[in-house]
Amino acid sequence: MSNMFRPYRSILERTSGVEILRMLWIAAIDNGADINQPKLLIFPYSRLAEEAGVSRAHVRRLILDCEKLGLLESSGVGGREITVFPAFYDFFQNLVAARFAQVSRAGYLAQDAMSSPPNISS
Repeated sequence: MSNMFRPYRSILERTSGVEILRMLWIAAIDNGADINQPKLLIFPYSRLAEEAGVSRAHVRRLILDCEKLGLLESSGVGGREITVFPAFYDFFQNLVAARFAQVSRAGYLAQDAMSSPPNISS
């Protein structure tokens, strides 16, 4: 894991953590978010939990970790309202870019391995 993502380790290593953040990202963008401004989403923990296949308590712990990092803020009964902050957009864009780079590099390495003749020595 890159040093850049070390502070976010508790989120990234959590079951469905990235999937839940992806859902919030899509909801924010679909609701006209300006990535330079906070965006209030009506997205209950229960819906996030159901869509990610985890418990509400699991989602709540993830959101609390995100709050501690300044990415999100939860309010309302049952975490019904989630405010997404600009730091969330920065984090998520960097995460997606890093994952894309990893996959791209793996593809190039695989392509090189496939095009090189095997080194068989007697």
